[in-house]
Amino acid sequence: MSGSIVSTYVNLVRSTRDKQITKLYKETIPKEMYENIQTNFSLDLFTGGSFSQVATSRSTVIPRTGITYSNVKATYGKVNDTKKKDTHVSVRNQGMDDNFVYTDITGESRPRIDSSGAPVPGCRTVYFNANERYDDQKFDQGFEGDYWVLYATSDMRTIVVGIPIILFGYKLSSNFGVYVLTKDPETFWSNENSEARNDVMYYITGRSQFNPEKNGKKLCLDKKYTSWYNEPIATSLTYYPEKYSQDISLGAENKILTLEELKIL
Repeated sequence: MSGSIVSTYVNLVRSTRDKQITKLYKETIPKEMYENIQTNFSLDLFTGGSFSQVATSRSTVIPRTGITYSNVKATYGKVNDTKKKDTHVSVRNQGMDDNFVYTDITGESRPRIDSSGAPVPGCRTVYFNANERYDDQKFDQGFEGDYWVLYATSDMRTIVVGIPIILFGYKLSSNFGVYVLTKDPETFWSNENSEARNDVMYYITGRSQFNPEKNGKKLCLDKKYTSWYNEPIATSLTYYPEKYSQDISLGAENKILTLEELKIL
């Protein structure tokens, strides 16, 4: 009986928070981008292949990543649970830390539900499972962090994820941290893609260098990422020797590569 009461209370709190936070999310991003994400988001596109992190902010050191991590990838997958399979995704984040030690963590992400009862796919939560390195990640009821898709191309191959700070339903910051993720990192950084890349970076920062054509109608966030702590900084890549190239994880050995073994871009 007590378990049922606790479960009911947790669900009520979650529902209330969902309504509050989806409202804040809708107020944060331009209407055109919100509608684009609502229309084009699909689990097939979201889960098809891994996203490479091409930029992040210094502030993401708080959730234990930050600008010193290299080869950062995020992989989303479909879940088998029939109650969740249309909305939830599994999450696996992996990369090399500042000592070139492989690290990864797994979890799950879901969309928050708005006041109409509809899921808002860009306004997501994420929780991570504890592991030997991060043993305090998950609370008893599954602590959910906010994970906002602020920008997405229509094919969902490049997205911008924002980390807001929300306390008791009040938005303390809508632009605390940022991740720029793409499934095509080489294309993203290519000279031929400069216009599309500028669109992403201008949307985040509003800086004139990313709007050389001086287009006054170019889409941009109201709350920008231009401060020392939240401005986007390019994520480095680490190239492995041939003997490790088949498996990025190196997880079985958790091996630290020496500088002689590494070729750093």
